[in-house]
Amino acid sequence: MKFSNKRLTKQPSLVIIPMIDIMFFLLVFFMLSTMYMVTLHTIPVQLPTVQNATVANKTVILNVTLQRDGSVWLNQEKMTQEALFQTLQQKMSHHINFSLLISADKNINYGQVVKFMDTLHSVGINNFALSVEKT
Repeated sequence: MKFSNKRLTKQPSLVIIPMIDIMFFLLVFFMLSTMYMVTLHTIPVQLPTVQNATVANKTVILNVTLQRDGSVWLNQEKMTQEALFQTLQQKMSHHINFSLLISADKNINYGQVVKFMDTLHSVGINNFALSVEKT
């Protein structure tokens, strides 16, 4: 009499298609959720509004905020303009594609913003953009 060995006759099967589906859904979920997590952390100012604004394609490394009272902020740190320009020159020497986002309060004097941009040019910083709100 011959006995059959059940271990040899039944081969285990690994169904991988449901696992691929689950991994795909996780990938899509994390991609979509990270899109909404990206926020720009700056000092709150009232930005001027425009109708024809475009989004800059360059990578913004630093955010400079000019407030109505004349204070200057680099990211979340308040500093003098001289210290700001020294810090920007150091960052510019380390990064090839250096760019800057300037957020100026809409009630600030236009001459102050132009003078600030002129000083940026004089220290060698040419890649910057102005932050506005689109209406």
